[in-house]
Amino acid sequence: MNAPARVYTNKHGAALVLVIGITALLVITVLVFLRATTSHVDAASKTTFLVQTNQLASLATGQVLRELVNEAKAGSISPELATLDRPVLYPATPLSAVPDRSSAAAAAGAVTPTPPNLLKQSASGKPFYSGTLTFNGQPVYPQAGTYPSFPHASGESTASGRGSISAARWNAPLLLPRANPASPANWAPATSGLARIGGDPKAQWQWTAPHWVYLQADGARPVSLDAGMRTGEANPVIGRYAFQMYDIGGLLDANVAGYDPDSAVVGDLVAARRGSTGLADLTQIGLKPAHLKQLLAHRNPATLAESDAGPFGHRYVNFLLNAQNNLGFLRVASTSADTGLRNRAFHGRLEMLRFFQKLAGSDLEKAQIIESLQCLTHFSRGLEQPSYRPGFYDTAAAASTPLRPVFTRPTIVPPAGRVDDTIYPINVVPTTITAAAGKLLTTDVRVVRKLPFEMALGNNRGGNDAWGTVAERGGPSTDMRPLQDVINPGLLEVRVSKGFLRQDGTQALPPEPLVKRRFPLERLAWLTHKGPSAELQASDPLYNARGNAKAIRDCFGLAWTRGASGSYFWAYSHGKTG
Repeated sequence: MNAPARVYTNKHGAALVLVIGITALLVITVLVFLRATTSHVDAASKTTFLVQTNQLASLATGQVLRELVNEAKAGSISPELATLDRPVLYPATPLSAVPDRSSAAAAAGAVTPTPPNLLKQSASGKPFYSGTLTFNGQPVYPQAGTYPSFPHASGESTASGRGSISAARWNAPLLLPRANPASPANWAPATSGLARIGGDPKAQWQWTAPHWVYLQADGARPVSLDAGMRTGEANPVIGRYAFQMYDIGGLLDANVAGYDPDSAVVGDLVAARRGSTGLADLTQIGLKPAHLKQLLAHRNPATLAESDAGPFGHRYVNFLLNAQNNLGFLRVASTSADTGLRNRAFHGRLEMLRFFQKLAGSDLEKAQIIESLQCLTHFSRGLEQPSYRPGFYDTAAAASTPLRPVFTRPTIVPPAGRVDDTIYPINVVPTTITAAAGKLLTTDVRVVRKLPFEMALGNNRGGNDAWGTVAERGGPSTDMRPLQDVINPGLLEVRVSKGFLRQDGTQALPPEPLVKRRFPLERLAWLTHKGPSAELQASDPLYNARGNAKAIRDCFGLAWTRGASGSYFWAYSHGKTG
């Protein structure tokens, strides 16, 4: 009778163990679920934080760029030309053509100069540009009232307090002089140095960390915090930012500059020509020949693999200077026809920094390379379109205003006794021009009845302005524009009126600028003492296939002409005679 009872007891214990096991599994499952949920919540929170950070960074970048654009507009003037579809902006003064430099140290009253390469910082009490600057009595920013600049940075330095940024981190781009140039690990910038600016050999620059700029929800930038801007208020401060802006315009482009200094490769004679940025001697900034060999091997494998050495004796030099293919570094990713290799380019400064630091074989070499990076950039931009505008301010002109300045041109003093007028006398006809709106009442107008070459040779009455006004040349009596403004105008103001095919193969369409790109000086090689370069023998050193007669006439207005004696000469034969 006892045996069945024992069997029943064992089954009951097994069920209890089973229940406990299932409960443990459920607990583990719940814990795993809670852990996964917590991880997802953390990940979502971090994602939200990253999105907010990126949005704040984007907003800050947009605000700084907008300030830069407004500074350019504030320093510009625009001629009133009804023929243009949009205004042409010219710098009001030479100082208006470049941004105003400012720094936290200058804002604190320490010094005015900024460290090399440093253009601007977020600085307490300092506007983005100074609207009171003048140049030769003319305001540098004549439109400062339309595009004003105000101080936006707070008095809190990024070097102290919660979330501070170290000096070494501010110099992460390695564009500032370092406090310890011999150290490969310490990137902290120097706090002062010799500025070497005009006239004062002892001028010192100073560097201090930028100041924070606080940002409210509506985009406002308060210069100080108060209780009404805290979280939970109607318009709280949602973040802060600080910036340093660099001028890399004078730096060497690492995608272009540098060559193998081995005289057996390039040759001292060719290198001395400096006909390309690619022939810049980078050993002058601290790099060694071994470093340059590695740079070319990384950057120009396609060029170095070509079998054709070209007319300059070396494939790399031919790549730089050969005017027939017009390559240069305009197409960095060119491919070698022999090997299929492709050239490379640095697409960011970080990529460039990492490459150059890997070239070092010792700490001393690494320190030297780090110092050289202050002179290098990964890209450069040049003004492709000519923007020449003749003349200087005529500050004595009564009609001159900051936004509508009167310009005058440099003059040439006539020789004693006005020999020019004696050789080619000027016909003076007393005339009266009726005053019109905006015109000056003029009497005793000099009506010049001379051909252009006569004027240029004989009647040099003050440089270009000797050509007088349109009225003086027999034009409309109400037109008081100087004739030089007609025959030698600002290049940006001359627009295409009828479409045509440009020499480079692109289509010129109205109303784009007539002179859209700079004139390539390499075309001068088309003109030889033997005639058009394309008509020479291919073995002739002066041969250039692009210099045919039509291209020369289109670009220069010249034709290879046979004279009466049978000899040839270049004759101008373009446009109207006289």
